[in-house]
Amino acid sequence: ALQKDRYERGEKKLGYAGLCKTLTEWRNSAETTWLADAPAHPLQQTLKDLERAVAFGLVTTRLCDCAKITKCTPPTASTPPDA
Repeated sequence: ALQKDRYERGEKKLGYAGLCKTLTEWRNSAETTWLADAPAHPLQQTLKDLERAVAFGLVTTRLCDCAKITKCTPPTASTPPDA
C-alpha cells in the first residue's frame, strides 16, 4: 500500500534503505507495536530478499497490495529442498 500511494503521488518507489527506515518508524509507531516484538534483522532480511526477487524478475510488483510470482526455478543440488 505504501508503494502504491507513493506511485499515485508521482514519487519514486522506496528501495531497500528507504524501506528499512520506514520499517523502523513502523516498529516505533503506536499503531504497529506488534512489529517491535519481532527481531529487526529477520524483518530487514525479508525486505532484502523481496528486493532481490523483484530485481531478478522472480516477483513482479503490481499496483495493488500483493506480489505475483512470475517464474520458479527448481532447486539445484546446492540448494537443499525445504523439509
